[in-house]
Amino acid sequence: MRKLGKYARLLELRDYRAMPWKNGRGVTREIAIFPPHSALVDQPFLWRISLADVTSDCEFSSFPGYDRTLLLAEGNGMALSFDAAPAVEIRERWRPVHFQGEWHTRCQLLDGPVRDFNVMTAREKVSHTCEVVRREAGILWQAGLETMLLYCSRGEFTLSSMELGPFAMASGQTILLENNATLSFETVISLRSATDAAIATIMKVQDPPQAAVRDHSG
Repeated sequence: MRKLGKYARLLELRDYRAMPWKNGRGVTREIAIFPPHSALVDQPFLWRISLADVTSDCEFSSFPGYDRTLLLAEGNGMALSFDAAPAVEIRERWRPVHFQGEWHTRCQLLDGPVRDFNVMTAREKVSHTCEVVRREAGILWQAGLETMLLYCSRGEFTLSSMELGPFAMASGQTILLENNATLSFETVISLRSATDAAIATIMKVQDPPQAAVRDHSG
């Protein structure tokens, strides 16, 4: 994790922590988690961002009390069936699908292995939104009220605002704007890419003020 100016941090592929799923049936790369020393079983987290590799049909881990957003990152798609909601087929990459962590969720691959992008937040404690940007956008960040993570899904982006940057962000990198009680301002962050193929995924988490998230770079 590398600091970018006063408010931002850059997370790269080497910073993401590879670890087994909670149920042991797959492998995930944890991009960021808060609080920083949380665990999946005995030390509950408030929010978590990760990438998961799904190589065969399987059941997803149970996360009672959490809201989840899943986006297809790589591969030809999957079908998710739930015990508490209608099934959904996911073929379009980077289209958010929302469900609850306590639902019994079964994944069936449509045509080979996939990689999916996951956002989880503890219901009734924090909340999240997830937005996909193609080529360019202006995103409002309320410093001191929310954490924002910008994940470059494909291509390259330049990020800038009155208080930040400009910073370059390449495919697979994440820029983290931390919630901090010492900050109190709003700024519109500009994301721009030179190509139409570029995609970024924007997560906002409204949560308690924090000092830092887990740094997996050691």
